Amino acid sequence: MYVYHISFEEVKEFVPRIPKTTYRSEDRTINRICVSSSIQKAMQAAPSIGILLNLFRNLDITPILYVYRFNLNDFSRDEYKAP
Repeated sequence: MYVYHISFEEVKEFVPRIPKTTYRSEDRTINRICVSSSIQKAMQAAPSIGILLNLFRNLDITPILYVYRFNLNDFSRDEYKAP
């Protein structure tokens, strides 16, 4: 199974962390890398992405979106355990 991460910035190294913005129901104590099961869902989960994309469009700027795909089979469950 593949999962996806999107960013407006290139990610040099993926390091689990607590996101700067979270939903009220999200756990704010567990470090993680945010991924989703599809590119569309990753876009929908990105905070304020609609506002940002509209702003780029209004300013006639073509944004660069970095899309990362991970195969979950490449990771063992032990790698996901918190330190």
